[in-house]
Amino acid sequence: MTGGNVVFDHSKLNDFGVFHVSQAEGSAKIPNQDFIRTYKVQSVIGFGGRLSNGEIYTTILFSRVHISIKVAQMFKTIALNLNVGLAKLEGPTFKSERETYSEQATLCEERQQIINHNLSKLLTQQENVVISRTNELDESRRS
Repeated sequence: MTGGNVVFDHSKLNDFGVFHVSQAEGSAKIPNQDFIRTYKVQSVIGFGGRLSNGEIYTTILFSRVHISIKVAQMFKTIALNLNVGLAKLEGPTFKSERETYSEQATLCEERQQIINHNLSKLLTQQENVVISRTNELDESRRS
């Protein structure tokens, strides 16, 4: 969804795992409006991902100050960094938890592929941030 309060929709969840509601109060995207009013929540950001074993994780942040779209977009980098970090921690730690060295090698290879994929996405995201900031600076100099 590009309009309304939502910056990133579910179809983009696999890209960066970031969800943003700029104005939480009254938003249909936040069903527990009592929580929003009680804690004076202005904006909500969430991100998550899928681990190689199929499990998913989520992080939800409730903010008492307004979070702009520009700030919300910076959470893409945090989400990708978390994906990389969790991929490194995933799976059995000791070889006794696996029957064979072959299974361990396969697990390590799969984990490394996930890490490499997320690092590639992270690099692309960082490049986009640099391009965006450069364009903003150029535009402000022209003004």
